[in-house]
Amino acid sequence: ILIGMGAGSLVGGLLHRRTERPGQWLMAAQGLFVASILLGLATADASSLTVTAQAVERTLSETSAVARSAVELWFNARPILFEVGVPALLMGFAFTQRPDLYAAIDCGAPLADMIRYDKLLAGASWVGEYGDPDIPADREYILTYSPYQNMDKDADYPEVLYYTSTKDDRVHPGHARKMGAKMEAYGHPFLYYENIEGGHGGTANQDQLAFRTALEYVYFMRKLMGDKAPEKISVTH
Repeated sequence: ILIGMGAGSLVGGLLHRRTERPGQWLMAAQGLFVASILLGLATADASSLTVTAQAVERTLSETSAVARSAVELWFNARPILFEVGVPALLMGFAFTQRPDLYAAIDCGAPLADMIRYDKLLAGASWVGEYGDPDIPADREYILTYSPYQNMDKDADYPEVLYYTSTKDDRVHPGHARKMGAKMEAYGHPFLYYENIEGGHGGTANQDQLAFRTALEYVYFMRKLMGDKAPEKISVTH
C-alpha cells in the first residue's frame, strides 16, 4: 500500500501520520515497511537548493526500487503497507510506472497533470522544483513521469483511492478529478471522495477528518485482509 498526501515541497519529507499505530498494520499485513525518501535534498548544497530534474528522477526510480525490494526480499509478494515521506505526485508516478508493486494506492490532494500544473492555483510557484512545461526540454522530461499523461489503458492498476477538497487553494481538485475521469474512461477501478470544505488538508473539522480517515482505514483493511476484513470496526480514542 502506498500512501501520499498533497503536492508537497520537493525540498522536504516527513513520515506519514499513519505510522502512529503500527500495531494495527502489523496484525493486518504481517509486516510494516516505512521508507522515508527525501527528494534530492541529500545531495543538495547552498548552490543547489532547487531540486533538479536529475534529483527528481533519481528519487522516483529509488521509490520503485525500494518497493520492489520490499515485495521480493522481505514480504514475498504479500500486500504491503508502504509509507513514504513524499508527495502524492509520487503516488501517481509509482502506480503508473510499476502497478505490479502495490496492493493499493491512497492518493490525497494529488498533483497529476504535470503539463498544466503551473496554470492552476499555486502551481506557478513550483516551476523551480518540477520544471517548466512551457520550455521544450523541461516538457519532454516532465512527460516521462507525469501521472496523467502516463496512464495506460491496457495496464492492470490496483484500485486507487483518490481524495481531494473542492476548496483546496493549493493543489487544484481538477488533478484528482481528471485522474478519476481518465481511469473511468479506460475502465480501471478506482474510488473517489471529494469533500466540499477543508482547503488543502481536505477537511474543515475533526468530524470530517474522522470520516475521511475511516474511509482510508476501511480501504486499507480490505486491501490487506480481503475476505477476512471485519464488516464493522470499533474505534476508541
